[in-house]
Amino acid sequence: MGKFDLIESGYSLSPFTALATPPLVVPQPHSVICNPRLLQSSDGSLSYTIDVSWAAPLNLQGTREVWVTSYYVEFKRGDSGAWGNRQEVSQLYARYENVGSGTFYARVAAVVAANGKVSQWRESGAGNLTTVQA
Repeated sequence: MGKFDLIESGYSLSPFTALATPPLVVPQPHSVICNPRLLQSSDGSLSYTIDVSWAAPLNLQGTREVWVTSYYVEFKRGDSGAWGNRQEVSQLYARYENVGSGTFYARVAAVVAANGKVSQWRESGAGNLTTVQA
């Protein structure tokens, strides 16, 4: 029996579903903002806090890269400070509390858990927080 005979007898093929694969090069997040703030708690105490936010990375088609599952976030104090205090988060923001005053920078990298790939870091501009006198 040939292939045409199979078709004539009602044989059908299932639709083929292409398997998506994670990107080999992970795109960077963009629009990273480092926003240091002085927050007052309900008991009146003050806390120096850094809020970091960013936009999700885009794929080659210009849409959000769906393979990104989390982000690494770090900050440093001043131009010559060392990057540290890494957090891994799944949302598009992170918060650091009790950091003190100064000039801060933040950086973010996108993570694809399916293949363990991480994007290059994207850095923010400087965020400044000065000491408040009581």
